Amino acid sequence: MKGFLRRLRGVLYPPNVTCLCCGEGSGGQPLCDACRLQMDISRLDREAEDGTWYTWAHEDVPRQLVLLLKHSGMAQAAEVLADGMMGTVQLMDLPKDTIVTWVTMPDKRRRKRGIDHGRVLAQCVAHRMNVPCLKLLIRGDESRHTQEGLHREQRLRNLEGVFDAIPMNGENVLLVDDVHTTGATALFCTRALLKSGARSVWVLTATGAKEDKQEENTHA
Repeated sequence: MKGFLRRLRGVLYPPNVTCLCCGEGSGGQPLCDACRLQMDISRLDREAEDGTWYTWAHEDVPRQLVLLLKHSGMAQAAEVLADGMMGTVQLMDLPKDTIVTWVTMPDKRRRKRGIDHGRVLAQCVAHRMNVPCLKLLIRGDESRHTQEGLHREQRLRNLEGVFDAIPMNGENVLLVDDVHTTGATALFCTRALLKSGARSVWVLTATGAKEDKQEENTHA
């Protein structure tokens, strides 16, 4: 069903003919002029209190692109997001030997959605940075409740013991995700990576959302 819906959307909104977000003519671009302007208006290039960087406020067009990637499996949305996230990457001044990774999705959820949106976004960012994108995180929470609707303390309890990482040898890691909300996922992923031997860990998300406006199944 997910695959059928993606194909149907491709017919209704042909890539680079109509805008991914509003369906208006886009002149050969993924977004129309109005939606590109809204992306600029929502741009923050901000570092949160926990050290996570994010490019846009989780609202309007950036939020819609995240949802298209996450729930509609639209990989082109990841391309648009990654293009914009490169400006934030420049501000972060990352080491040249950085490795990109993502928050691994539970297999059950990945099969249901038909896409690991975090991996797709991370791969797009890594490609633009010309650095490797590797699966470094391991998770074992198939039976856990999703982060949907949980506040920070609940999210922290829900993620306790979930993440582990493969053995590393002093690598510098950039963890890429879609939305920063409470920072709970980023915290546990960073701990797991450092415990397994990473030298340093940075976190970059496409958007940043306030905790009282949590998006369903947000990660960070």
